[in-house]
Parts: sequence; C-alpha cells; structure tokens
Amino acid sequence: MWNNKVEICFSKCDGPDYCKSFDRCRGWGCRLLRYVPAVLPRTEMEKAEIFSAVYSRAEQLGVIQCKNFNPLGIDEALDDEAQLQLIIGSGGT
Repeated sequence: MWNNKVEICFSKCDGPDYCKSFDRCRGWGCRLLRYVPAVLPRTEMEKAEIFSAVYSRAEQLGVIQCKNFNPLGIDEALDDEAQLQLIIGSGGT
C-alpha cells in the first residue's frame, strides 16, 4: 500500500523531470528520496552500502510501489560520478 505522500506525488507527476531528486540532477529517480552520501563512493562495497541505504529509504517511504520509480535509477546514479557529485554538493536541499 502506498503512503499518502507518494500517492499525491504520483498524481502530480507531469513528466520525467518531475521525479528529479534534486534541483540540478535526476538523483535517485524520485523527488522523495533525498539521501545525500557523506563522500563519493570509491569501491563497489561503498556503492553497495549507498544503494542499500537509498533502497531502504524508498521502501520506508512506499516509493517502491510508485509506477514511475525504477530502482535501477539508483545504480545508474551510483555509476555516474558527475551525478553523484551533484547529489553530494546539494547537501540535502
């Protein structure tokens, strides 16, 4: 079952840019996922830890049930150093 915040967000979605996690970048693929890593991951283990944290947050929020959310977007962001730098630079804003 969806959380009310996710349902409202989904109903307002008007295209792919709506789901951006951060103003300047797509981020994790959902505007409700505002997780900001402390540092740029350098190893696969560090990437896995961040993936786990973001995915767990998505589960807690009910984002996993959103038809617009694709968990592969987390991996895509983790594989894009420029995107990660934008996320870290956002400081959670």
